Amino acid sequence: MYYTTIGNYNKAEEHLIITESKLIYCTDKLDIAEFHYTFGSMLHRDFQLISSIQHIQKAQEIFLGSEHCELNIAFCNNILGLSWTHLKKYEQAEKYYKRALNTFYDLKEDGHILMVKHNLGLMYSEQNKPSLAIQCLAEVNQKSLNNFRALFIEARELTKLKRHQDASERIERGLNICIDLKNKEYPLHFEILKGINDNIPALALEHLIQKALNYFTSNNLLNYTLEYQELLAHKYLDELNHLKACEFFQAASKTRNEIQKKGGLI
Repeated sequence: MYYTTIGNYNKAEEHLIITESKLIYCTDKLDIAEFHYTFGSMLHRDFQLISSIQHIQKAQEIFLGSEHCELNIAFCNNILGLSWTHLKKYEQAEKYYKRALNTFYDLKEDGHILMVKHNLGLMYSEQNKPSLAIQCLAEVNQKSLNNFRALFIEARELTKLKRHQDASERIERGLNICIDLKNKEYPLHFEILKGINDNIPALALEHLIQKALNYFTSNNLLNYTLEYQELLAHKYLDELNHLKACEFFQAASKTRNEIQKKGGLI
């Protein structure tokens, strides 16, 4: 968990792989389920989405056959919702989110209700429904003051709606939280978003994105690499710099092929 919090995903995955090699010696089925849940969550963060779904389903199968595991089952539904969101299977994602929400409401788990609403906000964001996304995320950010991920998504959607001052406030708050938590990844996202919100030229935006791409590539976060390569290609296209636009569209195509090989896109 420590390595995940600070954004050192490679180190976190190393520890999980070591644990998996020793799983045959484990006789406690709930410990096995917890391992599959943890590994599935890690694979999700690495955008190995098909493998993530497989591990989470293994965990959920064990939890469903055990007593007093309602919370664990809901957590599995939440991760499955996230994975299907990234795979752009939104109806499937919403089904799992609703299952998770129903359980969390029944158990009066207010913090976890906000977690699912955060993820619903992400889903609406990916569907390009900024108003619905902000509706979910504003509630999360009012009640959960240190959720830098929710702040980032809300700021991004505010930028889409040209609410630049509101977006800037969320960006600065998110950056300060990341500094306090020593998170390495999200300051990169926030700095790029700040550039977009300030409408900086493509060349200046490229400097920010190239710095981030080095981190994403070294940590196997290829979906983010793809996202920002495509974003930069469109920015250059808007400026009628077709040569640079073509360069980044080609880079994005190569990244997309790599992701497909890893099972991160279908």
